[in-house]
Amino acid sequence: MKNILIIKTGSIGDVLRTTCVIEGLIEKYFNPRIFWLTSSKSIDTISNNPFIRKIFILEDLDEKIYGMNFELVISLEEDKKCLEVLSKIKKKTVFGVYGSEGRTEYTPHSSYWYNMSLVSKLGKDSADKLKKSNPFSYPEILYKMLDLKWNKQKPRLYPKDKIKEYSFKKIEPLNYSEKIVIGLVIGAGGRWPLKILPTDLQIKLIKKLKKELNDKIEILLITGPSELELNSTKEIKKSLPFVKTHEIVDLNTLFGIISLCDLLITPDTLSMHIGISLNKYVVAYFTVTSAAEIEMYNGKKVITSDKNFYCSYSTENPPRPNAADNINLNKIVHHVKKAVIEKNEDKK
Repeated sequence: MKNILIIKTGSIGDVLRTTCVIEGLIEKYFNPRIFWLTSSKSIDTISNNPFIRKIFILEDLDEKIYGMNFELVISLEEDKKCLEVLSKIKKKTVFGVYGSEGRTEYTPHSSYWYNMSLVSKLGKDSADKLKKSNPFSYPEILYKMLDLKWNKQKPRLYPKDKIKEYSFKKIEPLNYSEKIVIGLVIGAGGRWPLKILPTDLQIKLIKKLKKELNDKIEILLITGPSELELNSTKEIKKSLPFVKTHEIVDLNTLFGIISLCDLLITPDTLSMHIGISLNKYVVAYFTVTSAAEIEMYNGKKVITSDKNFYCSYSTENPPRPNAADNINLNKIVHHVKKAVIEKNEDKK
């Protein structure tokens, strides 16, 4: 059996979406032993994955990693500490990034992805142009670069036992058995302010959904711990008392809460990756990040009409109207309505 090490530590959503590669590796290398080096903040996304032999944690590294021989190391993290670990472990083949004389380099087979990245050898302007014109999803790119057979293999999340039951207790009462539960993700972290719909547009979206679907649905606000998200949730709840909310929870409980939803409306954020990995119907909207990079196995994408900001990865927060205002709410409602009708038919 061959030993394969995957180095991917963050962000949490990126670690989760990278699990798509496991299925292809198993097929190509005939049931290899797969190991993963990740960070303590990301470990919950893979800790229950039955196809990972052992997980190494970067912040508390088990020295046994240096005594192992790896047939292949898939190095997907530009972090200096990860590159240092890579330089010291015993390996036959490296795919991805590596350190060389103080510089971050990348192997030829991984150039399609890294030519679009912050470490691109082509320079930022060329990298940005390549990223904007790229038509392929991250999983498909990864499979092609690693010479794996691409068949839309999904990322997989394996929540802990009974986490769904535990998470249910953290939510306001839901009519889960008779109605379709729509999770509406309220935030997207603070790095890209334009990723998320402003509160007034989220209220407008909820009103449109209720007008179209009325008593067929329950709407659950998926909220993180940031002050911005908490304030937005309070404002929506004050305006629309019928929406449901949940307590602020840890990552594992968030997995459980999203698993209780039938559909998810979300920006390009961690909750989107969780929903995809749990095989939920996901309607994702995109403003400043690449929609093409997201493989939507079960759902739809809605992209801003603001061509200047789309896929710019801009961290700016310009005055309104901006890229978030140019998300077509009616398209979101259309996709959700169609999915709700189909799910209601399935429940009959």
